[in-house]
Amino acid sequence: MIDEEDKCVPCDEDQYLLEEGDSKVCESCSTNTLHCKTCKNFSGDCSACESPYTLNEFKECSCPEEGQIDTGNSCETAADCASGEYADSTNECQPCGTNCDECENVTGECTTCATDYGLDLEDRKNCITCAVKVGFIEDLPASPFACLAAAYSDTRVIPPYPSTATNVDWREQGVIRPIND
Repeated sequence: MIDEEDKCVPCDEDQYLLEEGDSKVCESCSTNTLHCKTCKNFSGDCSACESPYTLNEFKECSCPEEGQIDTGNSCETAADCASGEYADSTNECQPCGTNCDECENVTGECTTCATDYGLDLEDRKNCITCAVKVGFIEDLPASPFACLAAAYSDTRVIPPYPSTATNVDWREQGVIRPIND
């Protein structure tokens, strides 16, 4: 960074150089990534994590072993919770959301909905009866189908459609009237 006397001053090891307009300032690595020890200048991408955390493919610091959860300052083996429960961030078992058979540790996001229910896109911890089926959620392991409780809301004037859709026929959505020859 540049100090008041226009001299270049290096950032500390746990900081990175960030350009803000005409000035350059040192920003903490942990601003972008929790548990980050060192990061790259300008981007702030984490390059090394505090022990015992490891850098994952998303440039985030996470627990090194499958089945471990981050309790804030350490990695612990997730509690052995019963079916329909998950280990929260304090490693205590909590019930999964409404109509949710299985859910992710820490977040409680549902990964398997009960039969005839779909993942509520407005609250991924719960499963609901679908008014509108939107598609599958690829980023969740069990990939339940996603749905909304209603086609319309205060913030949505047309029904949603899957992000993978390449052709949307607005006539099917009732937005445009069919062509009459």
